Parts: sequence; structure tokens; C-alpha cells
Amino acid sequence: MGSVELPLAVVGGGGGGRRRWRPFTLADLLVVLSAVGLVLALLVPWYLKSRATTQAEICQRNLRRIEDAKALLAFETKRDPQAKLNAEDLQSYLRWIPACPSGGQYDLGRLNRPATCSYAEFDPRHVVPPP
Repeated sequence: MGSVELPLAVVGGGGGGRRRWRPFTLADLLVVLSAVGLVLALLVPWYLKSRATTQAEICQRNLRRIEDAKALLAFETKRDPQAKLNAEDLQSYLRWIPACPSGGQYDLGRLNRPATCSYAEFDPRHVVPPP
């Protein structure tokens, strides 16, 4: 079996003279890996936080759309406010029933109560925003 050689770094080479090639040392590799590790340590938490914030905002928008559809349904049909709703009731007011991007399930509830997201127990931002 042949040996594996690391890429080579240029040493010298200021003028038109000959260039010497030397392999990267372990110290060179450790410096690069530690720099990459530091960048990842700084960026990954920021990315995860921004992703969770975006998912919560989308969930709030979805809940607001459901509430708007419920208001239209209540106005047009004069239904009992205590009546339990299902997805078919709102189908004519929404193109599609939205889904929580974090994996929660929406409970449409009743006309006189706001819709809820099951993911709200893990992230309190998954609620209907105030008007």
C-alpha cells in the first residue's frame, strides 16, 4: 500500500529563485481546525435561535389566519359560539389548513375561544398574537 501525502505549502519564493515545498505540519492543521471550530461554535447557536424565532412567527401568522377564518365563519353562518370546529368548517375560508412549522398540532377549538398550538407547551411564543 502506498503512503498518503498531505498537500504541500510553498516556502520562500520571493524572487525568481527556486521554490521549496514542505508538507503542512500538525500545528498548521490544528490552527485551521480550531479556527473552524470557533466559527462553528459562534454560528450554530445563532442559527438555531433564528430558526426557532422564525418558526414561532410563522405559527403566530397561521393562528391569526385561523382566527380570521373563524371570525368570517361566525359572521356569515351565525353559528353557536360553543360549537366545536373542525377543519371542514373552515375549508371554504382558507385555501388550506395551515400546519405548525415546529411540528405542533392546531386545535381549532370553539368560535368563542382562540385556536391553540400543541407546541406552545415547549415554546410559549406559539400562541395567537394580540390584535
